[in-house]
Formats: sequence, C-alpha cells, structure tokens
Amino acid sequence: MNETQNTQPKEAAQSTVKSRAYRTIIAAPMAGGPSSPALVDAVAAHGVLGFLAAGYKTPEAVEKELDDVAQRARQRGAQPFYGLNLFVPQPSPSGVDRDRAAAYRDELANDYERFGVAEPELNWTTDDQWEGKLAVIRRRLAQREQQGEGPADGDNHDEAVSVPDVLSFTFGLPSEELVDEFQSRGIEVWATVATTHAAQTAADRGVAAVVVQGPEAGGHRATMTPDEEPGSEPLMSFVQAVSDLFANTDAPTRPAIIAAGGIATPDHVGEALRHGADAVAAGTIFAATDEAGTNEPYKQALISATADDTVITRAYSGRPARGRRNAFIDAHPNAPSVYPAVNGLTSPIRKAATKQEQTDSMSLWAGQSVEYAHGGTAGSVVDLLLQGR
Repeated sequence: MNETQNTQPKEAAQSTVKSRAYRTIIAAPMAGGPSSPALVDAVAAHGVLGFLAAGYKTPEAVEKELDDVAQRARQRGAQPFYGLNLFVPQPSPSGVDRDRAAAYRDELANDYERFGVAEPELNWTTDDQWEGKLAVIRRRLAQREQQGEGPADGDNHDEAVSVPDVLSFTFGLPSEELVDEFQSRGIEVWATVATTHAAQTAADRGVAAVVVQGPEAGGHRATMTPDEEPGSEPLMSFVQAVSDLFANTDAPTRPAIIAAGGIATPDHVGEALRHGADAVAAGTIFAATDEAGTNEPYKQALISATADDTVITRAYSGRPARGRRNAFIDAHPNAPSVYPAVNGLTSPIRKAATKQEQTDSMSLWAGQSVEYAHGGTAGSVVDLLLQGR
C-alpha cells in the first residue's frame, strides 16, 4: 500500500510533550559530538528531554552512549530519560552522482595537500549502519521486557537495560511498520520534517510528534532527499501552517508539534507556542554549553559569532546545512548534492582541521540565533528558555 495515499490516518501515540507540560523544552540532537551523554543527562536533571545523536556512529558506539547516559541518571537516583536520533537510509547514488562526487574530490585536492591527508576512497554506502543501530534498540527492548520492565512497568529501573524514551528520525520518514513496532513497545517515534507534505505523511503513519524544522536551524536541513532544495518559509509561519493542517484532525490522531530552528530566547519559545507548537527544540544554544561534547575551537566559534555569520552550504556533506561561514565554505560554493559520499570526502579535512584548530576549514554548524550562544551550563539555558512558556 502506498502510505502517502492512505486516507485513514493512524492513531498517533500520546506524546509526553502533550501530556507533561514541564517538558516544553527539548535539547535537539546534534551529530558530530555536541549531543554528549553529559549534556543529555544535564538537561534531564532539569526535567527536559535531550537527544543522543546516532548519526555517523557505529552501533557499538551508540550502545556505549545509551549505557553512559543511563548510568549518569542512576547515579543521580533518577530513571533514564532521553531520546535517540537516527538517520534514515539515503537513495543509492546514480552514475551521474558518482561522477559529480569524483569531480568534487579533485576539487578538494588543495585541501588534502594543505592538511597533509590522503585522498579518501569514494564510499557509496548510504545506510549509516541503519540495521545495526535498529538491532541495538530491538535487543535492548527484548532484554528489558525479559527483565519485566515493559511499557507498563517502569519501577525496576536500577537494574533494567535502558532504552530511549523517544526515537526520532531525520533525512526521511520512518515506515508505518517501524512506527507501529516501536510505539507498541513503549518508545515514542518522532519525525523531523521540513515541509507540510512531509508533516502530513508522518502524521498519517501515526508518529507521536513531528519536529517542524525551519530554515533558521543550525546543521543539516531535514529534507527527504539530498538533492531537495530546502524551503525558506520562516519557522513561525511554518509551525502555524502545520498547526492549521492538523486543525481538522481528531485529537487522538494529531501528533504533537515541536518547533525547531533558531530557538534561543524566551521570546522565541513563547512565539512558537502561540503559533501552535506544543514544545520547542533548541540546538545551537546547547552546543555552546559546558556539558556539550563540542570541541573547544568550535565552541568558541559559536560564542564569538554574530547574527550575520551563518550561511547554508553543501560544501561539507552534499546536503544543505547551516553553519558559521568560513574560508572552506566560500571556496566550495558548488558542492554536489551527493550525500553521504561528499561527507566522506571532507571527513579527513574536517578531522585534521579540528586537530590543528583551523576553524577556517571546520564544519561549524550553527543556527541563525547563534548570537545568543553564550556558553555556561545546560541547566542555565533550560532555566532561561522555560521563562518563555
């Protein structure tokens, strides 16, 4: 059955966002380091859902972080409370795409030489070890259920294997079968969307929440395919459009709406809620905090940035992403939309630049509200944003 043409929307799971108002603020997933277990636990200690980012990690590394964040919570005498974000597998590149990626590798020759790194082989793998990561969650779910802690029994959390409270998906939508599988076993499924069409499709598949991502967001835009051009509709009007879209949907089937993109002040929070959001997700402002896994040069680049310093580029990964403008972005304005192959081509450059603290070639993902990223503790950011509820 073609899920996008299903005229009978599935009943959405009741999201914690809608049932527990104190979780109005969410620490968004940020792949590449910022979303550390320390950050996720720090916001959880303040009643806020934080996300680990599985993107680019091995299944083994993901599982280690799941254990880490759970251990931190239990050391506080609390039950683990966190989400995990996964990248949906991408389309296989065409012959033309492969040629474009090969040409881009040639374009990067001077960058490889500058940093003394070898040209990498072109890698056409597009699934980000998807099945292995899902297998980790399924195995941990089975272990938890065997221990007697199913969806309705959360008392024995000191010894139970932890699983994420929420699985969110980016760069595509989870299938209806995947939504059913995890939500029937107590894990909420969220979808990250950049268009109203994607929001409706996600709702039809029964997700508990849609993360409505505006163009102000730092990092990668949540387009469904690498070559899709992201929309430019500002976040607040986009949130209102999705809210209006869902207005005629019966309450049991309406997913929660989470506004993401440039959220950094109490006023931003309040405005998003007035436009129909049930909660907001903030990223950049958390990436600069003490607990974030952001490397120090990157963190300082965030703290020193101004409102006009960010641009959208494909230079680092082939997908559109917003970051602080630098020499590398300026030098490669026509990078091909071949993801994740381009990401693999720039990986040795980014790693070497980070090691040498050369921010002119680092991927410094940042949202349009980066001027509000002042550092400090994650708890202080939560307290600030909660003033906008």
